[in-house]
Amino acid sequence: MQDLPRHERRKILREQEKEKLQSGGVTKVLRKFGLWILVLGILVIGGYWLFKNVTKKLPGEA
Repeated sequence: MQDLPRHERRKILREQEKEKLQSGGVTKVLRKFGLWILVLGILVIGGYWLFKNVTKKLPGEA
């Protein structure tokens, strides 16, 4: 690679960077959405737990 002109080397490096970004794009998206799904799940479970434990039972309910 050293014997290539400078602009050719930069072009090759740019192409390699693009390939890295394209290959890693799916995992980045999944990681980001996975984190949000986890956060939402925790909030839903926490909210349900609070609702069940804090609200009073209606008269006549077991």
